[in-house]
Amino acid sequence: ATDREELPFWIGYYEGVIEASDETFMAVPDVLFDDSMWITGTKLSVKLVERRNGHTASDAVLLIPSLGIAFMGDLLCNGRHPWISDGDPKAWQESLKVFYEDSVYHTYLPGYGEVCGKDELKTLYDYLGDIQSMCNAAQTDSAQSALMNQPIPEQYRGWYCGRFYQPNLQYIIGVAKTRTGEQKKISTR
Repeated sequence: ATDREELPFWIGYYEGVIEASDETFMAVPDVLFDDSMWITGTKLSVKLVERRNGHTASDAVLLIPSLGIAFMGDLLCNGRHPWISDGDPKAWQESLKVFYEDSVYHTYLPGYGEVCGKDELKTLYDYLGDIQSMCNAAQTDSAQSALMNQPIPEQYRGWYCGRFYQPNLQYIIGVAKTRTGEQKKISTR
Protein backbone atom coordinates (compact mmCIF):
# COMPACT_ATOMS: atom_id res chain seq x y z
CA ALA A 1 0.00 0.00 0.00
CA THR A 2 1.17 3.54 -0.64
CA ASP A 3 1.84 6.04 2.13
CA ARG A 4 -1.34 7.88 1.10
CA GLU A 5 -3.40 4.70 1.33
CA GLU A 6 -1.93 3.92 4.75
CA LEU A 7 -2.49 7.41 6.16
CA PRO A 8 -5.96 6.71 7.67
CA PHE A 9 -4.55 3.59 9.34
CA TRP A 10 -1.71 5.51 11.02
CA ILE A 11 -3.93 8.45 11.97
CA GLY A 12 -6.34 6.05 13.68
CA TYR A 13 -3.47 4.24 15.34
CA TYR A 14 -1.94 7.37 16.86
CA GLU A 15 -5.34 8.83 17.79
CA GLY A 16 -6.05 5.63 19.71
CA VAL A 17 -2.69 5.83 21.48
CA ILE A 18 -3.32 9.43 22.51
CA GLU A 19 -6.92 8.82 23.62
CA ALA A 20 -5.96 5.79 25.69
CA SER A 21 -2.86 7.31 27.26
CA ASP A 22 -4.70 8.73 30.28
CA GLU A 23 -6.57 5.48 30.88
CA THR A 24 -3.68 3.09 30.33
CA PHE A 25 -2.21 1.29 33.31
CA MET A 26 0.08 -1.67 33.82
CA ALA A 27 -1.83 -4.71 35.07
CA VAL A 28 0.12 -7.45 36.79
CA PRO A 29 -1.13 -10.91 35.79
CA ASP A 30 -2.77 -12.95 38.51
CA VAL A 31 -2.60 -16.21 36.56
CA LEU A 32 0.63 -17.52 35.04
CA PHE A 33 1.23 -20.61 32.95
CA ASP A 34 4.18 -22.52 31.52
CA ASP A 35 3.86 -23.91 28.00
CA SER A 36 0.06 -24.27 27.97
CA MET A 37 -3.08 -24.06 30.08
CA TRP A 38 -6.66 -25.23 29.56
CA ILE A 39 -9.61 -23.06 30.58
CA THR A 40 -12.70 -25.23 30.83
CA GLY A 41 -16.16 -23.73 30.69
CA THR A 42 -19.61 -25.29 30.71
CA LYS A 43 -20.08 -24.83 26.95
CA LEU A 44 -16.59 -24.31 25.59
CA SER A 45 -13.00 -25.10 26.49
CA VAL A 46 -10.02 -23.09 25.28
CA LYS A 47 -6.32 -23.67 25.47
CA LEU A 48 -3.64 -21.02 25.94
CA VAL A 49 -0.34 -21.96 24.34
CA GLU A 50 2.96 -20.14 24.67
CA ARG A 51 5.23 -19.88 21.64
CA ARG A 52 8.72 -18.64 22.44
CA ASN A 53 11.08 -16.40 20.51
CA GLY A 54 8.80 -15.72 17.55
CA HIS A 55 7.40 -12.21 17.27
CA THR A 56 8.70 -11.57 20.79
CA ALA A 57 10.37 -13.62 23.53
CA SER A 58 6.96 -15.02 24.52
CA ASP A 59 3.72 -14.98 22.53
CA ALA A 60 0.41 -16.47 23.68
CA VAL A 61 -2.06 -18.11 21.31
CA LEU A 62 -5.66 -18.89 22.31
CA LEU A 63 -6.98 -22.08 20.73
CA ILE A 64 -10.55 -23.30 20.44
CA PRO A 65 -10.03 -26.85 19.16
CA SER A 66 -13.74 -27.71 19.02
CA LEU A 67 -14.29 -24.87 16.52
CA GLY A 68 -10.94 -25.08 14.71
CA ILE A 69 -10.11 -21.47 15.63
CA ALA A 70 -6.73 -20.03 16.66
CA PHE A 71 -6.36 -16.48 17.99
CA MET A 72 -2.78 -15.91 16.86
CA GLY A 73 -2.14 -12.41 18.19
CA ASP A 74 1.03 -10.80 16.88
CA LEU A 75 2.36 -14.10 15.52
CA LEU A 76 0.12 -13.51 12.50
CA CYS A 77 -0.24 -10.39 10.39
CA ASN A 78 -2.54 -10.68 7.38
CA GLY A 79 -1.85 -8.22 4.57
CA ARG A 80 0.62 -6.26 6.69
CA HIS A 81 4.38 -6.28 7.05
CA PRO A 82 5.15 -7.55 10.55
CA TRP A 83 7.63 -5.83 12.84
CA ILE A 84 10.27 -8.49 13.36
CA SER A 85 12.96 -6.64 15.32
CA ASP A 86 11.69 -7.90 18.68
CA GLY A 87 11.88 -11.57 17.80
CA ASP A 88 13.53 -14.35 15.85
CA PRO A 89 12.25 -14.86 12.29
CA LYS A 90 13.32 -18.53 12.20
CA ALA A 91 11.54 -19.37 15.46
CA TRP A 92 8.56 -17.33 14.22
CA GLN A 93 8.44 -19.44 11.07
CA GLU A 94 8.51 -22.59 13.20
CA SER A 95 5.50 -21.37 15.19
CA LEU A 96 3.58 -20.63 11.99
CA LYS A 97 4.52 -24.06 10.61
CA VAL A 98 3.18 -25.80 13.73
CA PHE A 99 -0.25 -24.20 13.29
CA TYR A 100 -0.25 -24.57 9.50
CA GLU A 101 0.40 -28.30 9.74
CA ASP A 102 -2.12 -28.89 12.53
CA SER A 103 -5.26 -30.18 10.80
CA VAL A 104 -7.47 -29.16 13.75
CA TYR A 105 -7.22 -25.43 12.96
CA HIS A 106 -8.58 -23.76 9.85
CA THR A 107 -9.58 -20.26 10.99
CA TYR A 108 -6.95 -17.83 12.26
CA LEU A 109 -7.52 -14.47 13.92
CA PRO A 110 -4.40 -12.38 13.40
CA GLY A 111 -3.17 -9.58 15.59
CA TYR A 112 -3.37 -7.38 12.49
CA GLY A 113 -5.56 -7.81 9.44
CA GLU A 114 -8.59 -9.81 8.46
CA VAL A 115 -9.59 -13.24 9.76
CA CYS A 116 -7.90 -15.75 7.49
CA GLY A 117 -7.13 -19.36 6.68
CA LYS A 118 -4.09 -21.53 6.11
CA ASP A 119 -3.12 -19.79 2.85
CA GLU A 120 -2.53 -16.48 4.62
CA LEU A 121 -0.60 -18.22 7.41
CA LYS A 122 1.63 -19.75 4.72
CA THR A 123 2.05 -16.34 3.07
CA LEU A 124 3.52 -14.84 6.25
CA TYR A 125 5.73 -17.92 6.63
CA ASP A 126 6.98 -17.34 3.08
CA TYR A 127 7.53 -13.62 3.74
CA LEU A 128 9.77 -14.37 6.72
CA GLY A 129 11.69 -16.93 4.67
CA ASP A 130 12.01 -14.65 1.65
CA ILE A 131 13.47 -11.72 3.54
CA GLN A 132 15.88 -14.00 5.40
CA SER A 133 17.03 -15.50 2.09
CA MET A 134 17.50 -12.07 0.50
CA CYS A 135 19.54 -10.87 3.49
CA ASN A 136 21.64 -14.04 3.59
CA ALA A 137 22.41 -13.64 -0.12
CA ALA A 138 23.60 -10.05 0.43
CA GLN A 139 27.02 -10.83 1.93
CA THR A 140 28.91 -7.62 1.15
CA ASP A 141 28.20 -4.07 2.26
CA SER A 142 27.49 -3.07 -1.35
CA ALA A 143 25.05 -5.97 -1.82
CA GLN A 144 23.32 -5.05 1.44
CA SER A 145 23.08 -1.42 0.35
CA ALA A 146 21.60 -2.50 -2.99
CA LEU A 147 19.08 -4.72 -1.17
CA MET A 148 18.01 -1.82 1.04
CA ASN A 149 17.34 0.30 -2.07
CA GLN A 150 15.30 -2.31 -3.93
CA PRO A 151 11.52 -1.98 -3.89
CA ILE A 152 9.43 -4.31 -1.77
CA PRO A 153 8.95 -7.61 -3.65
CA GLU A 154 5.82 -7.54 -5.80
CA GLN A 155 3.89 -10.17 -3.81
CA TYR A 156 4.19 -8.04 -0.63
CA ARG A 157 3.99 -4.55 -2.15
CA GLY A 158 0.25 -4.12 -1.53
CA TRP A 159 0.54 -4.87 2.18
CA TYR A 160 0.06 -2.20 4.82
CA CYS A 161 2.94 -1.14 7.08
CA GLY A 162 5.40 -1.05 4.19
CA ARG A 163 7.53 1.26 6.31
CA PHE A 164 8.47 -1.83 8.36
CA TYR A 165 10.09 -3.58 5.37
CA GLN A 166 13.50 -1.87 5.41
CA PRO A 167 13.88 -2.03 9.21
CA ASN A 168 13.08 -5.74 8.95
CA LEU A 169 15.90 -6.17 6.42
CA GLN A 170 18.26 -4.10 8.57
CA TYR A 171 17.45 -6.21 11.61
CA ILE A 172 18.15 -9.51 9.84
CA ILE A 173 21.40 -8.18 8.36
CA GLY A 174 22.43 -6.86 11.78
CA VAL A 175 21.69 -10.17 13.49
CA ALA A 176 23.69 -12.03 10.83
CA LYS A 177 26.64 -9.67 11.29
CA THR A 178 26.50 -10.07 15.06
CA ARG A 179 26.47 -13.85 14.78
CA THR A 180 29.50 -13.81 12.48
CA GLY A 181 31.37 -11.27 14.57
CA GLU A 182 31.34 -8.62 11.84
CA GLN A 183 29.28 -6.08 13.74
CA LYS A 184 31.32 -2.90 14.13
CA LYS A 185 31.42 -1.30 17.55
CA ILE A 186 29.46 1.93 17.73
CA SER A 187 31.01 4.84 19.58
CA THR A 188 28.82 6.29 22.32
CA ARG A 189 30.64 9.64 22.39
